[in-house]
Amino acid sequence: MPKYPYRLLKEPLRNMISKAVMLSRKGGRETCGLLVDNGYFLECLEVKNAAKRGGSFAFHIKEIRLIESAVSTLEHSIVGTFHSHPLSLAQPGDTDLSGIVEPELMLIIDCLDKEARLWRIAREKAREVQFELL
Repeated sequence: MPKYPYRLLKEPLRNMISKAVMLSRKGGRETCGLLVDNGYFLECLEVKNAAKRGGSFAFHIKEIRLIESAVSTLEHSIVGTFHSHPLSLAQPGDTDLSGIVEPELMLIIDCLDKEARLWRIAREKAREVQFELL
């Protein structure tokens, strides 16, 4: 049994943090995507940020539906989202909390400190959860 209930691969996470930092330097752009549980670890599946202004993110619903179909075919599951914060800590803000319908995970990348933190969001409240790097 793993020490922590959630695991992420170190190198892909490091690459995602580097990309988030690079995007943050381009007008405060954010990276975003879905967290997929493949039964062994969580994968960060990046999607195109539909938001036009820096400091925000939005998903293209058609892209999400295609991903949902592929994930289902593979018998994996979408368990949450991830995004970056170009100028703030890796903790959920009010807008991050407000759109969650049911409990889900949210990985947030802090572009200033170059770190990522994982949160369980439920009823507009966030609780940090630990994860293991593989």
